[in-house]
Amino acid sequence: MRVSLAHLQRITNDVATTSTLYKGILQRFPGNMSFAFSYGSGIFPQNDYSPPSSNMLDFVFVVRDPFAWHKRNLEMNKQDYSGLMRFAGAKRIKNLMQNYGAFVYYNTGIPLGGRVIKYGVISEDHLVQDLVKWDTLYIAGRLHKPVHIVQHDFEASPKLLEGLKANLIGALLTSLLILPESFSETELFHTIAGLSYSGDFRMTLGEDRNKVSNIVNSNLERFQQLYHPVLEGVCETSRQMRAPLRSFIYWDKEKRTIDQDKSPQVQHLHLQKLPFHLQTSLCRVFDIEARHVRDVEEILKSAARYPDLSDVIQQSVINIVKNTNKSQSLKGILSAGPWTSIKYSGNKLKKMFKSIFVTNR
Repeated sequence: MRVSLAHLQRITNDVATTSTLYKGILQRFPGNMSFAFSYGSGIFPQNDYSPPSSNMLDFVFVVRDPFAWHKRNLEMNKQDYSGLMRFAGAKRIKNLMQNYGAFVYYNTGIPLGGRVIKYGVISEDHLVQDLVKWDTLYIAGRLHKPVHIVQHDFEASPKLLEGLKANLIGALLTSLLILPESFSETELFHTIAGLSYSGDFRMTLGEDRNKVSNIVNSNLERFQQLYHPVLEGVCETSRQMRAPLRSFIYWDKEKRTIDQDKSPQVQHLHLQKLPFHLQTSLCRVFDIEARHVRDVEEILKSAARYPDLSDVIQQSVINIVKNTNKSQSLKGILSAGPWTSIKYSGNKLKKMFKSIFVTNR
């Protein structure tokens, strides 16, 4: 299942007009970023009533040495941090970042370049772990959807590039296990986009109720650019399989529909290729008595024959997401300070109520 660097970058070309803004923003921060990207409603449209320019611009900065990066950023941009975090210093910020929540530290509500930005900082090692194993599905989940790659150093970080590819493949295979025998491309993208929101308590209180649909419907072409090569890779694997698994998936590119074999043999094939933490989460859902990694393969064989496997997969994803999002949100209150957190949550609530009003109008 080959995913090229070119196709990962191609989805960013349509926002090239913002390159000057991005360059100005990155110059404000310490260097030594192995990867930086922007995501969300501040760059890509998600509805008709809130254009990207009116929303906060979200970034993630991937760094190799979090302590050194925060130490330098405290010197350059001390005002970005809450009073408590300025007092705590770079070492404690790094410890908070790496030992709690989703291993990412956010500064939010920063006026810059005529916009308001939020930026998260995560170590390269933790991001690669999340991309490959889905330890938290926090930043990996954001990378299931189109993003704008602002900067990268993939030549020096081949594991990061491979992790990005593995993350897309994992999202596709997980969605195939959730979806029925026949479905449309749009249904596939809705399923993929919804993975990282499964079990997120903010979807009940604080987020636009139509968020997943808005993301996909407003960015359908970007999802196609991102996942068509991945889907083609799965189809190529399918064509190369020996009987009885020959051609376990058929993609009608003209009709934009997909048919798949949901037999236990194929289900098991997909289950074996899922990110490891999702596999272990599935084992705990499917067999509460499972306690050891050695149980995984046997449980996956049994799960492949289970008629409600789709429900088990969805619950397994929910279990990963819900615990991480709660702990990350609590960490955000500490890192941003109570006033900034209340203000940020208030803006989220306003967007949620606006979405309810527009839907019911």
